[in-house]
Amino acid sequence: MNGQCPGLYGIYDEETSRKNGITLEEFIHAFAGGGGRILQYRNKMDPPEGVRKILEKKLPLINSLSADVPFHFILNDYAEIAIRLGIPFHLGQTDPAPSGAVGEFTMWGRSTHTLKEVEAALREFPPPDYIGFGAMFPSPTKKAAAVAFPAVESVLEKWNKEIVFIGGITLDNLRMLPASPRIFHAVISDFFRYGNTPADVERYTREFIDNLNHK
Repeated sequence: MNGQCPGLYGIYDEETSRKNGITLEEFIHAFAGGGGRILQYRNKMDPPEGVRKILEKKLPLINSLSADVPFHFILNDYAEIAIRLGIPFHLGQTDPAPSGAVGEFTMWGRSTHTLKEVEAALREFPPPDYIGFGAMFPSPTKKAAAVAFPAVESVLEKWNKEIVFIGGITLDNLRMLPASPRIFHAVISDFFRYGNTPADVERYTREFIDNLNHK
């Protein structure tokens, strides 16, 4: 990410997006059209082989976007698939760290929820390029997650690389979070605030980035 992108970390959640009737390709076009440059693909519905096939079909689109601007498409959970396809990946707390081969790779991230887990991420080898931290607020996709907002300042002191705040972030509570070139904000459900068409997603993306630029 390297501070080259707006601080919006979009997440295309397959279940949420299917409910809203928008495809991955439609979402990518709308997100990029609104100025979004970092998009994670999260699919808890299909088996690994299904995820691989979906992404193989979308690689030409992803590569074409990356050729024009710094566009990062990140796969959640499946490190082996991501490495095979040549895209960054993000791992949950229970996923094992990738092998040493990731040294040739562009980027990977680790989810954390407590200061103790952040400290553990610092000791990983190879170390993650960034961490996700949360949940910041209650969210529709992770209703049972403990709110980690009170630990934000301590985590920022401990982790001096890029960090993605995640969990229940919306246009309404964005200003409650600290601002910094190394801080990114993950959004899932709030993308559909104005509706579920590609035009709605593009409008939301543009407005979120505009709010970030004026924090």
